[in-house]
Amino acid sequence: MRTLPEKEAVQAMCFVEKLVVCLDQIGSTYQDNKAEQAAALSYMFEANKVFKEASVVRMILSNMFSYELEGEEDQSEVEKLCADIAYYKLPSPEELTEWLSNK
Repeated sequence: MRTLPEKEAVQAMCFVEKLVVCLDQIGSTYQDNKAEQAAALSYMFEANKVFKEASVVRMILSNMFSYELEGEEDQSEVEKLCADIAYYKLPSPEELTEWLSNK
């Protein structure tokens, strides 16, 4: 594993900090109106190019690890580290409709 230069570590930490603070503000501001909360989340992600910034941070962090296969191994260091990720479950259209109707 490589070390992360301070400038890149600060960039990654600032992204996480901005994301957490913004999510907290949206949750607090729109806690009683889930439709507005969803719209605010969508706006925040789109207007601030959060997906692009997240992919840059992912690249910064993933550059710390090797993608090379060693010997007869079939997974890189990154693949091994990420093998057990529990990804967020995307709701089906029916689940989303039901969730919105209960809010």
